[in-house]
This record gives sequence, C-alpha cells and structure tokens, in this order.
Amino acid sequence: MRCSRAFSSRCIRSSTASARACPATAALTAYCLVIEAFRYLPIAMVSALRELSSVFAVLIGWLFMNEKLTARRMVACTLVTCGAVLIRQ
Repeated sequence: MRCSRAFSSRCIRSSTASARACPATAALTAYCLVIEAFRYLPIAMVSALRELSSVFAVLIGWLFMNEKLTARRMVACTLVTCGAVLIRQ
C-alpha cells in the first residue's frame, strides 16, 4: 500500500481483512442508526447531531493520532457545535 507524501509519517498500514472490515461495519452501523433516528426525531435535529461526527473525528485524531489541534480546527469545531445547539433549541 502506497501512502501519500503528506501523510507518510502517519500512514496506517493494515494487511488483514478484519482491520478493513471493522471501520466498514462501524460506518454501516452508524448509517443504520441515523436512518432509524429519522423515524423518531425531527430531521433537522438528526442532521445537526450527525454533523457532530466531524468534531469527534478531530478530537480522536488529536487524542490518539497526535494530530495538531490548530486554532482553525478549534474554531470550526466550535461553530459546528454551536450550530447543533442552536438547531436543537
């Protein structure tokens, strides 16, 4: 597997099928949960909460993959979170 130059130091290489199947299963499960949530909650609320996944992705990258938490990312996460809160009200 060839990594791009920008991410060469952080490239995660896996040769096992189970290592690739786990994220795919998690993505499918998350999608099914969102579809199920549309049945019980307002669409605007579900959509807003779904967008918070990008905030969690930034936090996971910072905590576990030692990615930089720049001011630009923090502002973006704050705006997404504020948007979700405003839609909920």
